[in-house]
Amino acid sequence: MHIELIHELQFRALSGMQRYPELFKTTPVYLCGQEPWLTIRKALEAYQGGKVGHKSLLRGMLAKYGEVYFDELLRVLENAEAVPCKNWALTQIARLSDAISQNYEEGRHAA
Repeated sequence: MHIELIHELQFRALSGMQRYPELFKTTPVYLCGQEPWLTIRKALEAYQGGKVGHKSLLRGMLAKYGEVYFDELLRVLENAEAVPCKNWALTQIARLSDAISQNYEEGRHAA
């Protein structure tokens, strides 16, 4: 499994989770365990939990983690607006989980 596909699926899963914040509670953290997705997930959870405001979220990401993380956060926020429904979000999370499992199995068989 190509790492690019897993990154894309992490992006999609986070977009769905941002659109439907209750999914943060039911989606295991390890699914978005690669960077920058893990940091973005933690930032979005803090935002959704009311621990940081919108401006603080953006400024903090840019100041602490730099332009790459900031750009990916913006992409997630923008894409979340286009998430069509909760089922789409759940499908992306399931696809990500399947891809990670498949990647793990391929790694075990290659060793």
